[in-house]
Amino acid sequence: MQAAPSLELALIGLPGILLGMLLGYVFGGVRSFRTRDRVCLGVISSFMGGLIISMIVAVYIEIASFEMVVVISSFFGGYVLGALSNWAPSPRPKKKRRVVFDPESEDEEFDRQLEEALGGSSS
Repeated sequence: MQAAPSLELALIGLPGILLGMLLGYVFGGVRSFRTRDRVCLGVISSFMGGLIISMIVAVYIEIASFEMVVVISSFFGGYVLGALSNWAPSPRPKKKRRVVFDPESEDEEFDRQLEEALGGSSS
């Protein structure tokens, strides 16, 4: 005996997979997003999108909480598939160049060059 009819679950989960793949494809291709941003957007959009699809489906078919979990999970699975299929590498942060100035060692050299430039020599 099955807990739920598998064909009905497949039909309920199909819109979630397709919309999740579309959203994952779009978010996965944005180069300015970091990996953390993409994962957070995936979790939030999967939950919200799954709830919205569940509410729309609930108008036509009576669904329980198990079917809602299936829709949310299928949306997240579609998001992961879409994001992996169009994953754009995140930009690497540019290295900041630093100039190290040691005033103790440069002070004598600077004074010598200054005296030569002014035309005087104290030594």
